[in-house]
Amino acid sequence: MLDAVLDQAAGTAFLAVFRGGEKLFSASAPMRGRDGAKLPVWVAGELEKHALTLEKVDRWTVGAGPGSFTGLRLAAALVAGWCWGRKNSCRAVPGVFGLAAAAGIAPGETAGCLYDGRNRELIYATVKCAADGGLAVAGEPEILNAESAAARFAGADAPKRFAAFSPEIPALAKLAPELKIVPVDTPELAALAAAKAPFDNDVTRLFYIRPAVYAEPKP
Repeated sequence: MLDAVLDQAAGTAFLAVFRGGEKLFSASAPMRGRDGAKLPVWVAGELEKHALTLEKVDRWTVGAGPGSFTGLRLAAALVAGWCWGRKNSCRAVPGVFGLAAAAGIAPGETAGCLYDGRNRELIYATVKCAADGGLAVAGEPEILNAESAAARFAGADAPKRFAAFSPEIPALAKLAPELKIVPVDTPELAALAAAKAPFDNDVTRLFYIRPAVYAEPKP
């Protein structure tokens, strides 16, 4: 079976294709703002480089967040469209799995995953790794400012490992300077491809969407 995974995070689109659990290729491209219009052409082009087409993919997995409204909705809508009326399947899996896996989460460990929420806020979600290596989201994601982040991460139940995408760490460090954050350049999309139930063919079940935020440009 040919598995394709598409995830959008930190202003970047990430794509990987697997066959029987073995990665055939992976690629990434900046995808901010109007760049999103290029996403379907870019995906098709990357597949073509490896003698593949959209029709040959048996299952699509789309990253379901946390993340921005536009990026998550665009990827989910495209995947739903590509699978409409075809025999292949599609599903939404929390993209936070890829961030936690790339940061080296170990069995029995809980990782705190941080995203730049803009407007002086951060998005915080936790991922637990079971003894067999399976990943699960622990609780609902939170929106934190500097004050609430300090209180949240000072608790005894705070994870020992925190992860974030490298381009977002400078902004996050201003909100949670006490944290030692593992930088991640590329999410481990194999963690999304390997995710088990309860994920199904409904790509509208996005894990979390950060509403659009409009902030005045800084001088």
